[in-house]
Amino acid sequence: MNKTKIFFIGMSLLLLATFIITFQRYYTTNKAIKTKEKQTSLQEEKDNAVSKNDIKQSPSNNNLSKSPNAISEEELLRSQRNAILIDLRNGRSHQEAHIKGSILLNRLPKDYDKTKMIVLIVDEKVTPAITQAALNAFSKESKVKIYSGSMRSFDEKGGNVIMQNDINKMTDLAKVNFINYKDAKDLIEKNKDLTIVDVRRVGNFQKSHIEGAMNIPYSEIELRYTELPVFSHNILVYGANREQSFLAGALLSDLGVFDVKTLDGGYEDYQKTKTEETDEIQDKDLEQERKKDDKQNKDENK
Repeated sequence: MNKTKIFFIGMSLLLLATFIITFQRYYTTNKAIKTKEKQTSLQEEKDNAVSKNDIKQSPSNNNLSKSPNAISEEELLRSQRNAILIDLRNGRSHQEAHIKGSILLNRLPKDYDKTKMIVLIVDEKVTPAITQAALNAFSKESKVKIYSGSMRSFDEKGGNVIMQNDINKMTDLAKVNFINYKDAKDLIEKNKDLTIVDVRRVGNFQKSHIEGAMNIPYSEIELRYTELPVFSHNILVYGANREQSFLAGALLSDLGVFDVKTLDGGYEDYQKTKTEETDEIQDKDLEQERKKDDKQNKDENK
């Protein structure tokens, strides 16, 4: 047998071996995938069965409209000012849209007025167990009602719903009257009745702030905006940066505090521009001193 035949036989055997190994791997992998898919399908069926069982055992929040504790949009509108509205929904839902004056459960003050009626705000994401637990807890000391309608339906009935503002939307941006550093500085110097509001966190405010500013953190604006001279037209608001300043100005507009001046760039740009301005003044002073020294030296050398 010559070398050429031996070579071709060897290559044929090598290709055959490679094919057999590849086929075995494909078969093993395909079998494993099918087994995994079958296990996943069985698990999904099991989970669905558990979920359906839970639904049968627990009443849905959608049925709360028929509960004796239910409150309609019209009733809520009439009693809103004299009630404490506690939003049991998650933080994201509350941020996207919520009834004016409503607060998340974890923001309820310990010394809240127990003589006021409490309205629990829920949706389909709030489990019946949580709703019932809150109802039981607050019913011990206060009259409690439950609102399970949507934000849209409350808004359509004439209720004030606070929506999340977006700096990239012209309609939201139109709510804010931005002013730059120079105009803000002039306003602060000339308007002695100006109310300056810093909406940053307490710790940041305590470290440094614009002289004369009061601190109302952004998360507290809705609860404390009545502390401001609402109809004075003498309010300057700022946050940490441009976006937080925008959110504060837009929220105050939604709450009925109009003609608020909002510092463009926020405290970060204010401090940066102020420092640059100070450095520029110091540089000019140094330049003037240098020129005086040069003139004095020339006079002495004459």
